Amino acid sequence: RFPSGYRRATGLAFIFWLTAKIKQGRLDFSKNLIFLSLAFLIVVFFVSGVFSFNPNLTLFGAFGESGTWLSLVFFGLAAFLASEILKNSERAFFWILVLFVSSILVFVFQALKIGFGIALYPWPNFFPLLTSNLIGSWNNFGLFFGAIGLLALYFYEISQYLTFKLLFLLFLPFPLLFSFS
Repeated sequence: RFPSGYRRATGLAFIFWLTAKIKQGRLDFSKNLIFLSLAFLIVVFFVSGVFSFNPNLTLFGAFGESGTWLSLVFFGLAAFLASEILKNSERAFFWILVLFVSSILVFVFQALKIGFGIALYPWPNFFPLLTSNLIGSWNNFGLFFGAIGLLALYFYEISQYLTFKLLFLLFLPFPLLFSFS
């Protein structure tokens, strides 16, 4: 099932981005062949959906499936917004740092819950199981920390500053604790 909150957040982010661009007085797009091919894919998927046996189901889905044209539009919109937000290296570094800090918070939340039985939320039935977490299923949790571990290793390799190398090297054991569990 495709979460409807993703569509709302992506649509809201696009409205904010469009409002900021209109307020600046210029509406420029990155001239990238990847986005041109993504737009072409969305158009082809739309034409295919219009001529399908059940156009309504193909274009919009019944229960928020991720294989519909509308979902593809929102995935493409999210890819476009991500490229616009991460245009320069300072902004990209800030968002990567936010991702690492948030993953540390998720790690602390889960470690306190599993290791000591301490719940950091006021609702006792919000995460009823010991393995309940902020990411989703336990498999998603392992995949998230596996991806964070790979990012930390990548940034360790490309970083030119010794302090950042040490930071990423110190961060690397956290994902490993949950990736193989």
